[in-house]
Amino acid sequence: MSHHASGPNFGFPRGDARLDMTDLYAFTKPGDTAKSIIVLDVHPSFRLDSPEPTTKEPFAPGALYEFKIDTDGNAVADLSYSVQFASSGDEKQSATVRRIQGKRAAGVGDEGEVIVQQAPVSVGREANDDRFIGVFAHELEHTGGYTPEDAAEVARTLLPDMLSYDPTAPVRFPHNGRTLTDDVVDVFLSTLTNGKVTGDKVGPHGDLLDEFPYLGPPHE
Repeated sequence: MSHHASGPNFGFPRGDARLDMTDLYAFTKPGDTAKSIIVLDVHPSFRLDSPEPTTKEPFAPGALYEFKIDTDGNAVADLSYSVQFASSGDEKQSATVRRIQGKRAAGVGDEGEVIVQQAPVSVGREANDDRFIGVFAHELEHTGGYTPEDAAEVARTLLPDMLSYDPTAPVRFPHNGRTLTDDVVDVFLSTLTNGKVTGDKVGPHGDLLDEFPYLGPPHE
């Protein structure tokens, strides 16, 4: 994310970093070319020391954050998505998303069809992966023949989906870090099938380097 100011005199718009829209990204959703992802970065100093006044809330309550989308190439919006944030107490926020289609999309306002209402805003490292435990457990029961209790327990070891690393302890995937010879696929297959399949018969590379960049040359 860029760290820059785009308001008058290179300051934050209205002196509020939360109103500084920095970068805009648009790309095809990985694995589903029928959908697109749009990402908007704001508040470049939310986690950095800033000479400007800033707040603990990443989005300005009451401000209107809009995506204007032109679908026919005439430089006039045909589709608009707007997001407004509200304070919900204890330094937490909620978001409401609205959609406008047609001629009204070119205007400015907080009208439109509500498609997301007062959803909790996730910031920082908040993972909420517990909601996926049921889905993971169901797949483990079906594929690996786990009991419901064992499947739920194994699913909890897979979430949150993050790689833990303690440099003072031995490195061993998936419990602590991952070396260049740790085979993630073997571990996954063994977990998924409850030990019925223990590997894919593909071993680690034997051409690793002892110094940077550590990885060997690409294979054809």
